[in-house]
Parts: sequence; C-alpha cells; structure tokens
Amino acid sequence: MPISSIPSYISTSQEFITHWTAVNADLGGGGPLVLPTNYNVASLTADRTALQTKITAVETADNALQIAAGARDLKKGPMKERVRQFRTAVQSYFKGYEHVNALPKNPSFFASEGEFMKQLDDMANLWARINAILPVPMGMPIPLTLVGGYTLATFNTDLAAMRLAFGTWNDALQGALIAREQRNALLAPMRARLAQYRLAVQSKYAAGSPLLLSLPALTPPPGSTPDPVVLSGSIS
Repeated sequence: MPISSIPSYISTSQEFITHWTAVNADLGGGGPLVLPTNYNVASLTADRTALQTKITAVETADNALQIAAGARDLKKGPMKERVRQFRTAVQSYFKGYEHVNALPKNPSFFASEGEFMKQLDDMANLWARINAILPVPMGMPIPLTLVGGYTLATFNTDLAAMRLAFGTWNDALQGALIAREQRNALLAPMRARLAQYRLAVQSKYAAGSPLLLSLPALTPPPGSTPDPVVLSGSIS
C-alpha cells in the first residue's frame, strides 16, 4: 500500500523490503541492487526498525502527557474551590479591611499556568498577611481556616503539589514534542530512498516485467481517499 499516513510508512517500507529481496534474488550474480552511498536492503530494514522505534516513542510520550494532564487537572478543581472559600471567608469576616481589595481572582479552569498559579500565590501571600494581623480583633477568625479546618500550611502543601503537577505536565509536553520531531526527521529520508529504489528498478527491467509490474507504489493514485487522521488533544 502507498504511503498515506505516518503509520503507513512501516507497512509500505516492508513492501519495498520484500520487493527488494525478490529483485536481489532475480539479479543473482548481477546483484544485489545497491543505491548511492552503499544503501541496500539491509539499510532500509534498519531504517524501518528505527522509524518503528520512534513511532512507538511518540505513543509512549503521548501517554505520559495524557497522564500528566489528568493529574494536573485533578488538582485544579479542589484548588479553585479553596480560592472560592477563601474569597467568601475574607469578604465575610474582614469587610472594611484593605485585605478585601487584595483578594485573588478565582482563575478559570483553562487559564494558563502563569495566570492560574499567580492567583494561588496571591492567595497564599494574603492569607499569611491575615494570619499575621496583630492585635487580633475580637471575634476575628485568626488564624483563618477554611472548610474542614483547612489551614494555610495545608494550602501551601497543596500549592507546591499544584506547581509540581504543572511542571510534570510541561516536562511531558516537551518530551512529546521532541519525540515527534525525532520521528518526523526519519520520514523524508526514508521516502527519498523508496523513490530512489523505484527509479533504480525501473532502470533495470523492461516494460511488462513482473518485478516492474509488482513494484510497490509510493503515493496513492490521483483521486484516492487518504487514510482518516486521528486527532489527539494531548498536545495543546
């Protein structure tokens, strides 16, 4: 089958390897067929194996990215809820204090890492300032705690975990991008070698030769429908 997608490089190159092996057997003492820079059927076999390894590496990197994104997103919801609780607590108990004007925004779930973490850092800073109010006004809940006795110390622990989750996702994103670039770097050279092989075979056999008629196609025929593309939201 001709090349119609990245995975098809594997099956297409195998067809060329099989055909090349048959050509070498047919040429007998006049062979084997070797392309410029001493590129032979063993070279193509090695390139196919290398490409398969890189394709698998992309799949592995994508899985790591999806796992990291899931772990990151599982922490976002609870942190947003704590921001909501903090805002309402400060607005309720510290009305008339300057702290109300310094309240962080509750970031969008889809906010960038910088924006999301800025609001959480602002909350940690303001919370520490509130806990440090002296003398403590009568009836004020200082040190401030949220639902379930949630303290600033616990929030700082969760804040560090949120920062780590973003960092892990960023590392996984870079890993996935690098894996793709390493895979893609192998595609054009392989395609060029397959095209070169087709020309070499055409130069050695007369029209109507079985090995010429069975020469694997490199591209789909005009008007054909390409393979469907599976989109992934893992890199965004």
